[in-house]
Order: sequence, then C-alpha cells, then structure tokens
Amino acid sequence: MVRRLVGVDMKILQILTRCNVGGPTIQVIDLHKELTKRNHKVLTYFGFVEDDEGKEFEHKAIDTFGLKQICFDPYLKREISFENDWKVYQSIKRMIKNFKPDIIHGRMSKASASARLAVLSMPKVERPKTVHTYHGHTFHSYWGRTKGFVFRNIERFLNKRTDRIIAISNSQYDDLVNKYRVSSKEQTRIIPLGFDLSELLGIEERKDSIYLNVGIIGRLNEIKNHELFFDFIRELKKTFTGKIIRGFIIGDGERKEYLKYKSKDIRESIYWVGWRGHNQVIDYLKELDIVVCTSKNEGTPVSLIEAMAAGRLVISTPVGGCADLLGCREHRGIYLYEDELKLTILALKSSLGSGYYKDIIKNARQYVKENHQLDRLVDDIENLYEEVLNDR
Repeated sequence: MVRRLVGVDMKILQILTRCNVGGPTIQVIDLHKELTKRNHKVLTYFGFVEDDEGKEFEHKAIDTFGLKQICFDPYLKREISFENDWKVYQSIKRMIKNFKPDIIHGRMSKASASARLAVLSMPKVERPKTVHTYHGHTFHSYWGRTKGFVFRNIERFLNKRTDRIIAISNSQYDDLVNKYRVSSKEQTRIIPLGFDLSELLGIEERKDSIYLNVGIIGRLNEIKNHELFFDFIRELKKTFTGKIIRGFIIGDGERKEYLKYKSKDIRESIYWVGWRGHNQVIDYLKELDIVVCTSKNEGTPVSLIEAMAAGRLVISTPVGGCADLLGCREHRGIYLYEDELKLTILALKSSLGSGYYKDIIKNARQYVKENHQLDRLVDDIENLYEEVLNDR
C-alpha cells in the first residue's frame, strides 16, 4: 500500500454528468467533504440537474461546499448534443488549465469521456492523471447490438488512455476485464462503495404485525423492471393470506402513469410514495420489512446497502453488484428470479416461518458494516490516487 507523504496534498477534480439521486452523487459529495478534511484541494464539476430529485443533491452540494468549490454546467447533460458537448469539452479544458489538478476522477460516461478527451488534447508533460469509476455499465440491457458494439469500443479507446479504472464490485470487475474486455487487469482496481451508515445501523428490528411492508427504491425507468415487483406482490398476496401486503414505490420517473396502469389489479396494495428527499428513504426503511431490487442491470444499489445496514430483509435479482452483496453461501439475502418467482416466495416463506431470516439479516448487516463504510472508501480512494501519482 502506498503511503502519502506528510504535507504532500493533492489537487483533485471530480467530474459527474448529473447531480441526481443515486450512488455516484452521494459518493462525490462525501468524498469532496472527506478529502477536503484531509487537506486535499477538491473541485467538483456537476452536469445539469434535470428534475426535482436532483435538486436535493444540488442544494446539499452548495450548502456543504459553497459555490467556490463546485461548478454546475448547464450544457453538461446526459443526451448527446454536438453543440452542448463541444461547449462542455471547452469548459473542462479551461477548468483544467486554471485549476491544474493532479488527478481528474470521472464518473458517468458523458462527463468522464469529455474530461479524458480534454486531457488527451494536452501535451503529455502537462497531463494530469485520470481515473474513471464504473458505478454501473450499459454493456447489456440498454442498447441494441450495433449501438452496444459502438459504445463498448468507445469505452475501450478511452480506457486504454486512462491511468486507473475503478470497479465497485467483484462482479463488475469480471464484466470489465474478462467478459466485455473494456479495461485491463493491470489498470483496474476494485473499490466498493462506502457510506455513512451510522444512523441506519442504529435502526431497531421491526416488530411482527398484521402488515407485511415491501418496498422498492429507485427511479421509475425500464431498467428497474417494476413489473417484476408487481408480480412479486401478487404472489405474496396469494401466499401470505394472513397478512395485509403493502407495496411501497419510493421514487419517481417517466414511467409512473404506465406502471400505475400495469398494477391496476393490485392498486389497493400499492402506495406511490414519490421522492421527497434522501431522509425520506431512511424514514421508510424503519417501516419496511423487505426491500426488493428487480433490476435487469445494476452496479451496486445504494438502496440495498442501506436496507442491509438498517436490518431489513433484502430480495434481489442476481445482477451486477447485487450478487456480491447477497453472496452465495454467506446467506445475506434471498435471490429473485423472474422465471422462478414461486421458488423465491417459498424461500421467503420458509425463512420467515423458521426464523432463519434473522440470521440472514444479521449476516447482511455485519457485511455492510465491514465492507461499505465511508472511512474505508476514503482511505481506498486516497491510496489509489497516491499510487497513480507514483506511477512512472
């Protein structure tokens, strides 16, 4: 492990496409704050905030750091626009010239690609080191075959010219290095997500009641596959006839009306909570018995880490980092298979009936306590930066 020399501090430019709800934004805000405490100079560059969900984190960033340490670019958006993207590219070049960072750390494809291309346009002797974190990837379930092929090759081109690639789970590392081969094992490191879990770890166990409260947390988009959540609720209602099943949809998005239509047969059991801030999630975790992830593709969902820390039973599809969280023989949750939904229900019924679910919850809580704390993340990131700067 590389040790930082006393008094040698780094200038770090963090770049993120969108200041929206989710793991990347939380990580960027927390790292900005914690790295600054360690006497590093940090500048964070966010893209355009498109909706009310993101406004919460925009305000949090401004309140935490002040306008001098962050920059919101109205032209940096998720959608491709040659005019806007050219303005972003030029803006990042000016920022690099003025700030003169030692490290540029990008998250999300658009912002990170713009930053790395800006670095490549500079003379080699003036280039800062570059790091890119994959919080998830779009190599399957997002695009068609041709578009996916194009994007994978763009990623390969950029990654070959990037000093370090960060995968946030073992499964993602395998995808990046072995399955899709967009980065090399020499440059790729595994650094799991980390959060301040102190409040969640203090949440008490739910007392048994007539209600079985089941929640899903995240944007209402196609990749989250809420239709499977509705099927899960339907099966719960058939199986747990002595319980009142309540499904809570925590989040908002463009598919809300469509999903309301798809769940009209169980509308008396579905509660559309919307999004009223991250503190709302913590409040709901206190009332939920089970947190479900039905996604077709994931990085490592913050919602599952927080649910496990809160001592809530987690049920998830085995995609991306979800499989790392739940484990195989470690029994930290129950897997959800779309074509074997009844088996998942039977596993849940058996766990609840035998009391074994308490062991699952205990294992899960201990795992995130040991592997997903904020202090560990900051140490890992700081050591990675030092390693990169010591490269010859």
